[in-house]
Amino acid sequence: MTGDEEAVGRPVEIARQALFDAAKRSDLALAFEGAIGKTGTIARRGSTSWEIEVQGATGHSSGIFSSAMGAGSVYEAARILQEFYNELRKLDGLTLNPALIVGGTETALNRTGGTTAGKTNITAQSTLIRGDLRTVSAEQLATAREKMTAIVAKNLPRTSAKITFSEGYPAMADSAANRGLLAQLDQASRDLGFGEITAYDPRSRGAGDIAFVSPPLPALDGLGIRGGGAHAPTEWADLKTVPELVQRTALLIYRLTR
Repeated sequence: MTGDEEAVGRPVEIARQALFDAAKRSDLALAFEGAIGKTGTIARRGSTSWEIEVQGATGHSSGIFSSAMGAGSVYEAARILQEFYNELRKLDGLTLNPALIVGGTETALNRTGGTTAGKTNITAQSTLIRGDLRTVSAEQLATAREKMTAIVAKNLPRTSAKITFSEGYPAMADSAANRGLLAQLDQASRDLGFGEITAYDPRSRGAGDIAFVSPPLPALDGLGIRGGGAHAPTEWADLKTVPELVQRTALLIYRLTR
């Protein structure tokens, strides 16, 4: 059980040491994030944060587009985001969200907001962008980072930009072993008269702690209580589903340990 709601400490190797130690002495992993309908989770996307700092020349706005002034930081930021949209959304299962952006003569970002200063007749010198990147595999993450870095490097006149990536949550990769666990959960559900259990689409499931141990362990997630409104003040749990979930999981664990 973790109590940090996926705001994992740094470095991860220390913050999740107990989880890693448990994995070393385990044959498989079961995780109890909320069940979604009649499904089990055999794969889920990873999450990585990124930030871009854009710099441009500043001065009277009448000079923008000139060889002396160039494009300004806001146009360069817009170019980067448009190319992200054009190129990265081609990767199946990937999402890329620029969540915060500030531009002007002076800019700053903190964890949940930012500040800026400037005037309409002054070309913006600084633009800051922060967002998240969600990918279905380590290979897709590497491809996305490579593409993003290349896009950021193609600067408009008299601008520069750099991108940094923060350590995030890995993806829980689909595997034959995970599907085998799902098949056993499905059989337990059918034997109890609760019906079929299918795989949940990983594109609709966020990052989770189970990904720190799967791979390499075979793993199954989404075994917890059903509900809705995740991460909101109105989050709720459906207590009527508890008996079914408990019986199904108990039978699964019993059979796994025989």
